[in-house]
Amino acid sequence: MTYTLFFAVRELERLFSEEYEKKFPILSSIVKEIDRFEILVLSVLFHDIGKIGGKGHAKRGGKIVKDIARRMGLSGSDSNLLSFLVSNHLLLADLAQYRDIHDLKLIVDFSKKIGTIEKLNMLYLLTFSDVRAVGQGVWTQWKAALFQELYFRVRNVIEKGTFEMPGIREELKKIEDLINNCASLEFTKKEVNDYMKEFPLRYYLQNIPDDIILHMRIMKSLKESAGLITHIRHNTERTYTELIIATYDTHGLFSKITGVMATNNVNILGAQIHTSKNGIALDILQVNSVIGEVIKDKRRWNKIKRELKGVIDGTVYIERLVGLRKPSILDKKAQPKVGTRIAIDNEVSDDFTVIDIYTQDRIGLLYDITRIFVSIGLYIHLAKISTKGNEATDVFYVKDIFGHKILNEDKQEDIKKALLDELSRKT
Repeated sequence: MTYTLFFAVRELERLFSEEYEKKFPILSSIVKEIDRFEILVLSVLFHDIGKIGGKGHAKRGGKIVKDIARRMGLSGSDSNLLSFLVSNHLLLADLAQYRDIHDLKLIVDFSKKIGTIEKLNMLYLLTFSDVRAVGQGVWTQWKAALFQELYFRVRNVIEKGTFEMPGIREELKKIEDLINNCASLEFTKKEVNDYMKEFPLRYYLQNIPDDIILHMRIMKSLKESAGLITHIRHNTERTYTELIIATYDTHGLFSKITGVMATNNVNILGAQIHTSKNGIALDILQVNSVIGEVIKDKRRWNKIKRELKGVIDGTVYIERLVGLRKPSILDKKAQPKVGTRIAIDNEVSDDFTVIDIYTQDRIGLLYDITRIFVSIGLYIHLAKISTKGNEATDVFYVKDIFGHKILNEDKQEDIKKALLDELSRKT
């Protein structure tokens, strides 16, 4: 562990180098704004000090460093800052990877907790150095993008200084004006206005105007298609491919999609699932290969498109398709077993129940989980997928068939049991 701490400090120092200025320009710019760099370095050295006591090491570590800071002769403000950074060193990474960073309540609450740009900058840099030092492959472009997006969303709120939830109508009007400015040559104001009524605010916050215009184009062309439109974009900088799927919504649609991805050994990093008021599903997936690369093989994508069409129109049975899947590199690799843990949270979101699943990583895992959700009547609105070594952390924002959160404790236990039975049978 000592070596890892030194590696983490080294990552901070490298942000001043010419190499890292090119590789991580935003982080390199932020580190130069830090006035108390020595406190940041101490937070890196002490951030895992609480691990000697087991679970809850971050909060425990925050208390331990207060005593250390006193013995070192640090001022009260420096001591409090060091304790804050150690206590919260997991927070930014956890929220970015496992929670909906487009949830206004989450962003406002996190901004209140951070309070200042200085603390936010230091926490972001601590997160960077910590993740980078863990080992090769742990820091990915996908994680980096999530961390950066959360950082700028929170920074924007802190800079405004109000720490209040923005009005929904005001937010939608701002977004609509931006879209009208960008789409004036392609869509009328009425078409934009009608589209703005199709989805909840969450969708418009998750997507920039250019992407919303692309989705409008896709949705418009769906009416002239055979009931399915797919659109593929490669993001080589962040090493993933974005797959947009537009079709008429049916219960279990996302499970079928995950089954097709599993059949073709496609790794799903994240998914945003939207259903318009007129019953059109717009599912946006970020995917890559099992070795973490952008998928550019056109023949592979043509096969995926054919299979998606087949399972959606009912001419291909997804269960049979998954049963024919050939093993991937991930399947063949011997891995130590990981136990399954499931947590259900109704506090983190005002609108959704959040289900966290920690289990053994494997291709097809997402299909098995979503198939269980279909069988017990859960509708998925957001999926966040993360892996650390051979452990998968899959997070789902869900509602029941009536559009409500799952508040009944017996129902929650039924969900846990169904998932545990399925996952223990497959691992």
